[in-house]
Amino acid sequence: MASLKLSWAWLILLCMVPPAAAEVADKMSSQPSLYVSGALVGAILLVLVRWSKWANVVALPVALFSIIGAYDTLSDQALMQAISAEQGAGYIWALWASAALIVAGVVIGNVWRWRARHTASRSHVEV
Repeated sequence: MASLKLSWAWLILLCMVPPAAAEVADKMSSQPSLYVSGALVGAILLVLVRWSKWANVVALPVALFSIIGAYDTLSDQALMQAISAEQGAGYIWALWASAALIVAGVVIGNVWRWRARHTASRSHVEV
């Protein structure tokens, strides 16, 4: 009988617990980590794509998912308002810049590989 009263007491106490409110910024990456991760992933993809055209099989989906992730995060109005209020407009720029660094790495790597291949083929023709 005592354990039944104790379990009811715990149930009542659990129902009376106030809801916890947490900041959105605690769950998001920091601005410097967005820049660093975007630059690091972009540099790795640049080297991979420069090395082999088949690396685009991995690089293009990574670039696409980074853009989709940034868009998805900012398309939720409640989340965007909370991020803007807590982190400011700089966070929105950092999120897009991170995705842009990844895309830039893929594009620059492809251009670099294309130019190296075409300049090498021209030098053989001129000889």
